Amino acid sequence: MKIGILTFHWGTNYGGVLQAYALQTFLEDKGFEVYIINYKPATYEKSILKCFKTPRFWLWPRLLHEYIKENRISKFRKEYFNLSILYDSIIELKKNPPIYDVYIAGSDQIWNPSFTTGGEGQFTSSYFLDFGSKKVKRIGYAISFGCEVYPKDALNFAEKYIENFNAISVRENSGIKIVESLGYNNPFVMPDPTLLLTSKRYNQLLNNKVSNNSSKYVFSYFLRGEDKVVKKAKSYIKKSYSVHNPDKFFNPHSIEDWIREIKNSCFVITNSFHGMVFSIIYHKPFIVFPANDKYARSNDRFYTLLQELNLEKRIMDKFDTKELCNLIEERVDWELIDEKISHLRSQAFSFLKKSIKE
Repeated sequence: MKIGILTFHWGTNYGGVLQAYALQTFLEDKGFEVYIINYKPATYEKSILKCFKTPRFWLWPRLLHEYIKENRISKFRKEYFNLSILYDSIIELKKNPPIYDVYIAGSDQIWNPSFTTGGEGQFTSSYFLDFGSKKVKRIGYAISFGCEVYPKDALNFAEKYIENFNAISVRENSGIKIVESLGYNNPFVMPDPTLLLTSKRYNQLLNNKVSNNSSKYVFSYFLRGEDKVVKKAKSYIKKSYSVHNPDKFFNPHSIEDWIREIKNSCFVITNSFHGMVFSIIYHKPFIVFPANDKYARSNDRFYTLLQELNLEKRIMDKFDTKELCNLIEERVDWELIDEKISHLRSQAFSFLKKSIKE
């Protein structure tokens, strides 16, 4: 049976690429023939020319950095993804749809309202699987919205396509209400695909390369910058540990090095969901610093998973020296955590198997 996955595999983001890899690999290990539907809107294509095209010259260094990072991440896609032909619009998907027995949308924030309403410069139904034969089974797996309340314009648009799906699961508890508000009954909460693979499976990507870091260090990975709470925490941590940043300007890590840095660290501080997930996979104590700005609407992804694992106290939304020290020193019962994750994997396989074969 052939399965096509449609997700944000194309983003210049470690976690986004790894969740696509994980779902493809998990399904392949279960005996399915799996492909990544290579959909990427033309507006998101990076080039050296685009780095300097904007008149806002102060953005040039950041754009150039993203271009270098994309080149390193793209090597991973080329090596590990089973990619279909390239589609750059919903028009192309409808004109020449990929021929598979099953389409899976997800995971990641594919139904984020910002993409739904403007992913191709206008409303787009790509991630609602609005293409291909009606006979193809359509499944939503661990879909995320990046918000807890879906805007009305996105809601009115999305509800037209929800009946396309044979089964839907979401990544966060808040996603249940959103899916139900779209008119779909009985959605499930399922784990992010990256949790479907074990550390041993990810180690196969690392080629047994030994880290050059002989001293203990804290792995620091922050998206969208660092707020006052993070800066205070990092300043305190630096008194006892060296701190490694995987996204150095003009020298970003590859996917493999990003994983390796987490694996070899003694502690992780992050505001990244997948930074947190890989800390859990590799049994690294961690602290999550949730967003307190406009991105706070996506914090439910942290709470949903950490509450399931009974680790929600590892979220720090205000600086407290005593709490920080306790979290650094506290022992985590990783054996118990692994048991809980194993149960989540079993639930995920049951959901996917039933959805694909029924």
